[in-house]
This record gives sequence, structure tokens and C-alpha cells, in this order.
Amino acid sequence: MIPTELKGGSLRVVDPGNEDERNTSMDLSKETRLQAVTNLTKYQDQTKAWYEPKIKVNNLKPGHLVLRSVIALGKLGNKWEGPYIILRSGRPGSFKLANLEAKELNHAWHAEHLQHYYA
Repeated sequence: MIPTELKGGSLRVVDPGNEDERNTSMDLSKETRLQAVTNLTKYQDQTKAWYEPKIKVNNLKPGHLVLRSVIALGKLGNKWEGPYIILRSGRPGSFKLANLEAKELNHAWHAEHLQHYYA
């Protein structure tokens, strides 16, 4: 038997009688896509409204006095140590500190571990 004698058609060939159904399903898929985009933007707006009030603005600048967090030793241990002076800012959110005698600390501290010191 040679391939030209085979009666079965290729599975990849689209039946030409299906054009109307295909066009209808394409129209429905456009509507579905538009609805999905609408739902996505609504979800993003809701997430933004939930998240943004929780963002803390970092107003730390060189020259400010800050306290730095420490691991409390026991239940009554101090949670904050200081005051320290911010010398300079390194990467966004990190600061080099010095004690009040202007002795620089060994490493930088991230803003989440610092708190304003109001003297």
C-alpha cells in the first residue's frame, strides 16, 4: 500500500465547514479576554489600596540621631540601643552609624533596624 491510497486525512487539516463555529468561539474568547483584563485591573487596584497604607516612609538622613535594635536579653532587656548619629547612606535603606564620640561602627545598618531618637 502506498500513501496515496490511504483514505484517512491528516489530523492537522481543519475542517472548512467549521468556520462559523470558529468565528463565534473567537468572538467569545475576545469577550473573555476583555473580562479577564477588567478583573485583573480591579484586583491590582484592590491590592494597591490594601498595601500602600502599610508602607512606612523612611525619613532618616545623615546627621539624625537614631536608636538601633538589639536582641533583648531576657524579658526585661532593652530592645533599643543608642543614640547613634547617621554618618552617611550607602545602598538604599542602609546607613553607616557612629556613636556620640564620633567613633564609626563596623558595619552598616538597615533602616528597619533603626528608629528616630527624639532628644
